[in-house]
Amino acid sequence: MSNVVSPVEIAVGVGATFTDLVLRDADGVAQFFTSLMTEGEVSKGIVNGLTLIAQQVGRSLRDLLSNCRSFACGTTAAPNAILASKTARVVPLCTEGFRDILTIREDGRPKGCSIAEQYPQPYIPRELTFGARERINAEGGGEIPLASEQVRAALKLAALHEPPPWSRRKEAF
Repeated sequence: MSNVVSPVEIAVGVGATFTDLVLRDADGVAQFFTSLMTEGEVSKGIVNGLTLIAQQVGRSLRDLLSNCRSFACGTTAAPNAILASKTARVVPLCTEGFRDILTIREDGRPKGCSIAEQYPQPYIPRELTFGARERINAEGGGEIPLASEQVRAALKLAALHEPPPWSRRKEAF
């Protein structure tokens, strides 16, 4: 797919080590690219990947991007940071009644339904997970409006909470 004709679509997936890119031309033909990530500089990894695409298809980066009708970007930065315990403190706010969503799970256990097997430690302690009254329907519309007073109360409680001892970062909210 050299000398790509406009318009094109580009999708980027930024990982910890590589940036993966997909270029799809107007005929729906896709081409895949990978470039090395620049640690701590997500945008540099994206630009390096886009530059690689431009070189491979014989276009300038400016020309490639000016003929791009759709650009999508995703990253594994957040899950990677959570798994490595390198995040700032997080306070999940969920629908009332679902506060235990992070502790009642089968995830992370080889025999998920075994009651004898221990759960791994949750990424976020239960005491920092709060519920608030609200309900969203399947179409994304609000059935029950968010109870803002419960949100404010949860934030006040979270601000008073000491970070867990296993937390690597002890930042304030």
